[in-house]
Amino acid sequence: LDAGSARRRGGRPPGPSPRADKPVPPPSAAELVRESRRLTLLYATLITAPDEAHSPVVTRALESVIDKARGFGGWVESVRPGSALVVFGIDSAEDAARRAVHAAVAIRQLAVRARRDDPVRPEVSVAVHTASLMTLREDREVTLEPEGMRTATSVLEALASRAEPGGVIISGGAAGAILLHELLR
Repeated sequence: LDAGSARRRGGRPPGPSPRADKPVPPPSAAELVRESRRLTLLYATLITAPDEAHSPVVTRALESVIDKARGFGGWVESVRPGSALVVFGIDSAEDAARRAVHAAVAIRQLAVRARRDDPVRPEVSVAVHTASLMTLREDREVTLEPEGMRTATSVLEALASRAEPGGVIISGGAAGAILLHELLR
């Protein structure tokens, strides 16, 4: 644009003026997308005395668990004193179960190394489960359907209660998803 043009001076460019009688459509609402997704959930529990659940040592250990799970592509669904629930597959990656199991093994190894350096640090047990859950996407926000999450969480808690301290336990659904992924490679 040259310095003397109407646009450059802040005025309207030459030509017909915009029509005032034509209604302007409202901005489009964010599109809601509801879909069933095959997700893999990882539930890590730090094994400590009940009165130590809020201690700085346990808090740092839980932060390390969460960081490790995120490093494998996990999405933190919830955190409680001494435990975390992480979801894999929100980003539509096909290998969610495999990534969750790799994260579980890495978390276990992290705890083993930490306890080797300082035996006071908490032990960890990890449970992994794969389930079909309804997701609701709005813009970049993802919400998981509460009833499905309650069911999946109860399965994970039951699995975790059977896991040995320092162990990783995998549900049949997660094992099947990993096997299927390996067969299709």
